[in-house]
Amino acid sequence: MPHSATLPKTSLSNTRASFPQAARPGLATRLTPRTVAEWEARLGVGSVPTRPRPDRFTGHSGTTAYSPTVDVRIAEPETFHAMRFAQSLSSIVTYCALQPAMTMERTAERVRNEPSDSLVVSVSGMRGQSLIRQNGREFVYGPGDLVFVSNATPYSLVTNAVADPSGLLIPFNRLGKHRHIAERLQRPIAANTPLARAAAVFVRRFAAETSALNAGQATGTVSEQAAVDLIVAALS
Repeated sequence: MPHSATLPKTSLSNTRASFPQAARPGLATRLTPRTVAEWEARLGVGSVPTRPRPDRFTGHSGTTAYSPTVDVRIAEPETFHAMRFAQSLSSIVTYCALQPAMTMERTAERVRNEPSDSLVVSVSGMRGQSLIRQNGREFVYGPGDLVFVSNATPYSLVTNAVADPSGLLIPFNRLGKHRHIAERLQRPIAANTPLARAAAVFVRRFAAETSALNAGQATGTVSEQAAVDLIVAALS
């Protein structure tokens, strides 16, 4: 997964969504020292005594390394600059990223040659919107939306501004009897329900705690299972 002026909120019930071609005035499209400092403050890493540092991805090589199973496209690759905390737990991966406006595409060729039976769960907090195209449909999502994307089928994700996606990468086999829902996603965005909103808040906090604030420390299996169970509940 891996996302200013406020753009109009698009109904999550739409199966086809229009998406602005360019950022409106005030929407930053590249990282600046201020956006980085604000991102670190939101995560809480700035106040940690042994301040953790994110991985940095820059230039042409950064677009390749940022997400090895996804093609990253940006108008001027030499200016690419993204940052990410990521942590592998017992079976899932958590991450918090800060990335410029760009397109991420998992092509049919990638799916064939680099299969991945996993569900990407993502929530962005910054203003601006993103567009997901998958299974012949388009969906727009904005800040606070809980987003599901299956890595098992091709998709593209277009962001029109600097974004701060946080989330989880969950193998399908951790989803139990609800695995088929993830494999056959009809929409990448969870319904706007109290459960989905609560799950979105939890995902951002859990990702920050495990990938940035307490990276390298053991995460209890109970906490990890609780995270998976909440996602399963929202997914179903």
